[in-house]
Amino acid sequence: MDITYSPPSAQALTVLYSLIVGVCGGIVYDVTRLFSALVSPFIRGRVMRSLVRALLDIVFSTIYTVMTVLLIYAGNAGAVRYFMILFTAAGTALYLLTAGRLTVKLFCAVSAALIKLTDRICIHAISAISPLVSAARERRLIARTVRKMKHNGR
Repeated sequence: MDITYSPPSAQALTVLYSLIVGVCGGIVYDVTRLFSALVSPFIRGRVMRSLVRALLDIVFSTIYTVMTVLLIYAGNAGAVRYFMILFTAAGTALYLLTAGRLTVKLFCAVSAALIKLTDRICIHAISAISPLVSAARERRLIARTVRKMKHNGR
């Protein structure tokens, strides 16, 4: 077993990098959660929503894993130190318990505003399109009646 010595200053820097990676992981988690919240009202069906959430979880896990692996190779030349994993998790927890709570409130406000905006857009779009749709239906009905009259008149 090869034991390598790293000075305390290098270990402190690695701890700092681990905390930063953890905070970045928390930010990535919030971004994927926001994307899921914004996309889910437009997706119909419980299965499709679950599929989108699962894909976003895979994206989050992949990004978080890549960040952690890069930390391990950049911070300690590929040697896994347990304190790196511990401080990465602590950085994520630190973010989620402090700034993460604020972003949840912000995301709720933003998503509520976006839902209201899309509702208003849909209402205006429907009110603009509905006369066209009813005119098209009426025209089809008239055309169908004329065809029936021609067919019966033969």
